[in-house]
Amino acid sequence: MTDDDKTRRRGLRIITKEELREMVPYTSQHIQRLENEGKFPRRVKLGDNRVGWVLSEVEEWLEVRMAARPRVTPAERQEGRPTPASDGITRRAPGSKPPAA
Repeated sequence: MTDDDKTRRRGLRIITKEELREMVPYTSQHIQRLENEGKFPRRVKLGDNRVGWVLSEVEEWLEVRMAARPRVTPAERQEGRPTPASDGITRRAPGSKPPAA
């Protein structure tokens, strides 16, 4: 077996529903909805009563979301400045106080 074969095989690791739930804290129903909308990796049918997900696909899905999250600079954190969020809600840096009214 070559190194390329080993690398390809590592990408084919299938995880169970339980393992998926440890990685992605969504309900089974929400995961199903996202799959149906094409917004989550599709499950793989392994047998009549068994499904799994390709680990590398789930990890890639998580990486995309982690890369898209808003960043708080050290200066913003120290000053307690509001931080923008992708959902349009302004959040304060951890440990900061809201502005005086």
